[in-house]
Amino acid sequence: MLQKNFPFLLIIVLTIAIVACGKKKSHDDESVPPIALNLTGEGANSMRGYYAINNILQERLLADDAKLDLSVYFESPTAEEQIFGGSLVDLLGVYKGDGLNSSLRGAQPNALNMTLWFLTLDGLARDLTKVCETGQAGGDLKLNVAAQNALRGVCAFPEGDSMQTATLRSLWDAAMGFDAPEEEFTAWQEYVRSEEFNYMTAKEAIPQMLMAVWYSPYFLLRN
Repeated sequence: MLQKNFPFLLIIVLTIAIVACGKKKSHDDESVPPIALNLTGEGANSMRGYYAINNILQERLLADDAKLDLSVYFESPTAEEQIFGGSLVDLLGVYKGDGLNSSLRGAQPNALNMTLWFLTLDGLARDLTKVCETGQAGGDLKLNVAAQNALRGVCAFPEGDSMQTATLRSLWDAAMGFDAPEEEFTAWQEYVRSEEFNYMTAKEAIPQMLMAVWYSPYFLLRN
């Protein structure tokens, strides 16, 4: 599956590495000036880190009494001990230190952690897509009402109202929240309506839709 999506992965990795981006949108602010992406030197942009992204997705997608553990999509104790000598979570950005001097480490985008994020988010996207097959998300994920309705809205892809702006907006809001400006939604909507999706089933298309949201610098990077 990774080989099938590798061209998409490569394009997004290069985009995150070189494109000026990083704009923040809040509930009250409709137009925030763009911030140029800086990956090196003082004030360099880094990823939000594993626990921050885990918590964001938990809040947006899951019911109040449910917990998300993204590490289930990549953790392998044997591989950790033999190859890294520690948790793969550390490679996705975690705070380390003695409390007062703690800092976020491992959060600078690189080929390894971007590949791990791809595997993680792709696994989550495929579990969410199972709503269309069984009525419930995979991986014992207990979704909130908004996320479940947003996913069900695109289950009929490409038929019915699945490609209507209101339907796509619901999916975008569930996945991205207010992290990106309006023009990003417009570009994403054009992408999911493009010829690339013409011959996909819902099972194939919905993970691609979600990955196009989550593998964006607006979602992954700290602003």
